[in-house]
Amino acid sequence: MIRVGVIGLGFMGRAHLARYAKMHNATPVAVADQEAQRLKADFRPGGNIDLGTGTLDWEKIRALTSAEDLIQDPEIDVVDICLPTFLHSRYAVMALENGKHVICEKPMALTVSDADQMLNAARVAKRRLFVAQVVRFWPEFTFLRNLVESGELGRLSFLSLSRQSAPASWSWNNWSADIKQSGGVLDVWIHDVDFANFLLGLPKRVYAQTSANRAIVLAQYDYADGTRVAVHGSRALSPAIGFEARFEAVFEGGMVRYASSQKPTLAVYRGSEKTPAYPEVTGDAYFDELQSFLECVREGKGGGRLVDSFSARESLRLAEMAMTSASTGEPMTIDQDTAA
Repeated sequence: MIRVGVIGLGFMGRAHLARYAKMHNATPVAVADQEAQRLKADFRPGGNIDLGTGTLDWEKIRALTSAEDLIQDPEIDVVDICLPTFLHSRYAVMALENGKHVICEKPMALTVSDADQMLNAARVAKRRLFVAQVVRFWPEFTFLRNLVESGELGRLSFLSLSRQSAPASWSWNNWSADIKQSGGVLDVWIHDVDFANFLLGLPKRVYAQTSANRAIVLAQYDYADGTRVAVHGSRALSPAIGFEARFEAVFEGGMVRYASSQKPTLAVYRGSEKTPAYPEVTGDAYFDELQSFLECVREGKGGGRLVDSFSARESLRLAEMAMTSASTGEPMTIDQDTAA
């Protein structure tokens, strides 16, 4: 049984706890949050927290207000970091140096330099570092990936990805609104930048534009084979809408559309057919990603690109390059011979 400690009981921390409640190969033994009220009555009705798909017995989980105390706990095998972006590197490095495997929420860090510190700490400690880029596991995106890899609709020629949300005014101390702590739209946008990198690898050219406060970004990634990818991220959506994710993939023999706000979410157009096919896709991406990470720890396996933290680092590099392009007004190029 893998013993997990979760740091941060905001939305993502609670989402991760909900998935651990369904697992048979892992159990949370400690949680940490500096806001003590998150560890109290409203979080533990009747001694248990009902998570819909399972329950956690809080009598068996240590509730701490110090992340450092959790990290130093010798009974913990894996530290799951669900903190604001600007804290990822600090606590990931600390956990790795204390001999823990680490699961870190996306984005991996604020900067590539911070991400490299995390990767180096994992190498030195000989421990695993996983970055929770959950879209790699999202059912609709997995469907698209399978279409690209199978060639069923021919070659992919254009992919448009869009992810928009209202400003995260609910975030702890409003950290999401502070560009120095959040990177602006990075927290939202990194999902689709990472998926493009995961699906197609590194492009040869990056060009981007942003709003003045970096709450909106539109980037284009051009690939050596002629494929074009447009990635739109926004933290400026009306609160009346809240959130929406979309993609449109154009192939030689058809196209696929996805919209999170519609049911069904997917539509596939094949050839000249005017009536789309609506494939059924199901699954819990959060459960699947955490389960995949923990299987790598338990079995000592690499897990491949799906769980590769260096590719998450490269996605962050693509985001940085886009912001540089937006600042200079010039495209950025990647030397394919030297791209690591």
